[in-house]
Amino acid sequence: MLERTKNKGGRPTKYHPSIIDRAYKLALLGLRNKDLALAFNVSESTIDDWLAKHEEFRYAVLRGREQADAEVAKSLYHRATGYSHVEEKVFIYQGQPIKVETVKRYPPDTMAAIFWLENRQKGYWRDVKHYRHAGEDGGPIKLEHSIVDIDLSDFSDQELEILESIGLKIQQKQKKEEQEE
Repeated sequence: MLERTKNKGGRPTKYHPSIIDRAYKLALLGLRNKDLALAFNVSESTIDDWLAKHEEFRYAVLRGREQADAEVAKSLYHRATGYSHVEEKVFIYQGQPIKVETVKRYPPDTMAAIFWLENRQKGYWRDVKHYRHAGEDGGPIKLEHSIVDIDLSDFSDQELEILESIGLKIQQKQKKEEQEE
């Protein structure tokens, strides 16, 4: 049984320096504070407290997370730019296995490159569409209908896109009906 670190009052702490290596390994796997809490059978606030009070614990968790993030970033970078590696293949020649080293090549992946650039250079590579909806002379858009007049100036871009989609479907239906007549 682990000897627990003494604390000044309340329930004895479950923190012990022996958990530092486990915390590092769990952080390396991508566990968040709430996941660490489950792994150590404590509350999330206890993990926050340990991170604040125990430098070795905090350093182990941060080091694990940074290393994991760096490995993923490296893999994404290689996927975006393309890469190659030496691979050993085994062939059978005249009944005997022969090992041959080959170079396996992976071409750049467009989606990985886009993802990388959208996150690393947001100012240049954002996938954002800006819509400007305006009526006559830049005024509000008015939708005239026999039942009610609607001022569209207070609608969000998403709501306007939905209305535009509905309007296009109505137009398509009307054209189809006209062609059938």
